[in-house]
Amino acid sequence: MFDKKHRRAVQRLAIRLGQLLRVLLAENRDKRLMIIGGDTLLGFMTAIHCTELMPQRELADGMVLSALEKDGGTYQVITKSGGFGSDKLLLTL
Repeated sequence: MFDKKHRRAVQRLAIRLGQLLRVLLAENRDKRLMIIGGDTLLGFMTAIHCTELMPQRELADGMVLSALEKDGGTYQVITKSGGFGSDKLLLTL
């Protein structure tokens, strides 16, 4: 579907978004995140050097509430697959 050049660009963007989320998390006391798309989630997990999410419950098709433990804190992370759910899913959440 994508050529190698495009795929590398997508991966770099996902890593940059992950790095941005890491900075926002460090500067904010709110311990809740919502991450849309598997590449963005992977970029975030890579940026914070974390390899494990603990699923808590499914909120909707393709949308999961998970816990992430990092640096002595527990964070709530809502993940949504880019290809699942209705167009209005985020509005109804």
